[in-house]
Amino acid sequence: MVLSAFNEAIPDRGTMRISTAEMSITPTWSPPPLGVFKVNVDGSCHGVDKSGHIGVDIRDSTCRCLAVCRKQICAASVLIAEALGILEGCMTNLRWGYEDVVVESDSRNLISWLNGNIEQGNWEVFPILLEFCGAARAFRSCSWAWVPRT
Repeated sequence: MVLSAFNEAIPDRGTMRISTAEMSITPTWSPPPLGVFKVNVDGSCHGVDKSGHIGVDIRDSTCRCLAVCRKQICAASVLIAEALGILEGCMTNLRWGYEDVVVESDSRNLISWLNGNIEQGNWEVFPILLEFCGAARAFRSCSWAWVPRT
């Protein structure tokens, strides 16, 4: 099965180190609680031709990868690409019937807006933010988490 081969090829737990003159942070991936599904999303775009990709990875409390998705997109900015990645993560969870989710993204602004400051959101992603909120209502529980990347 392709998914089991993917699970074996990709390490379940990774550590990254972010160092600055003032601090050192070592975030480590942690599994969600039992019955909750963790969705990690990312987006990228190339400014010249506006082509890009989004990726979604869904894991359970045992760190098992349940679903992955990669799609080509058209986005005018990295912010839009990240927003489309979060939206795809939500929609993928709904298609699979997962009702309790934690969505992780490295877009600090998007996560901040989704955690209660939506009115301060950027106008170009505001329609996508509203779609997140609509999708989130379909879950029994949904939370948003920012994760730094190197």
